[in-house]
Amino acid sequence: MNNPSLFPMGEPNDAYARYFIGQSYLAPLLNKEISLSNVTFEPGCRNNWHIHHNSPQILIAVGGVGYYQEWGKPVVTMQPGDVVYVPAETKHWHGATPHASFAHLAIMIPGADVSNEWLEPVDDETYYAMPRRPSPLSERLGTAGRCVDNGPCPVAALRGMDRWLSGRFTIRIPGANQKQTIVLYHRLFGGGWGRRGMQGRCRWQDC
Repeated sequence: MNNPSLFPMGEPNDAYARYFIGQSYLAPLLNKEISLSNVTFEPGCRNNWHIHHNSPQILIAVGGVGYYQEWGKPVVTMQPGDVVYVPAETKHWHGATPHASFAHLAIMIPGADVSNEWLEPVDDETYYAMPRRPSPLSERLGTAGRCVDNGPCPVAALRGMDRWLSGRFTIRIPGANQKQTIVLYHRLFGGGWGRRGMQGRCRWQDC
């Protein structure tokens, strides 16, 4: 599998394999006042439902497309640049989508009383039946300016994304038909972020 992010994939995550469906990889990056690791999931790989006791967790998507879900809440799609805060004592899971690999940074605060409680797997029936939502990043982008079918997207709608976030973003329009989205394609021009900036085009697409 190709590495979907700029961070190292590390080694197969054998120590925690019994808590995952599919293959994952773990690259520890820092273990001091905070613990920082890059976790990479092959397509279809996800961890079991679990709870972090006595420490919150922060997940930062850095490659591919993934899922995050808290118990009793809808699943959220994660794309590079999305950040999820997981409060301590929150039952949740995260992993790749069925057809794309996924990588995220995981940040926690180590401590003698910090522990992980691993629970039941996310079974195939539940995983493959999940409704899809726009990612938090897509929701933040909003619909600044007018974006017409196959027309240029306003630059205002593209601000706030780092240079490595080139790709495709789906933005749901409030009040629009649930099956209609705007797909935003953007790329860099002129060999630098600060020179000619960024532009894109929009088109309507059925989900």
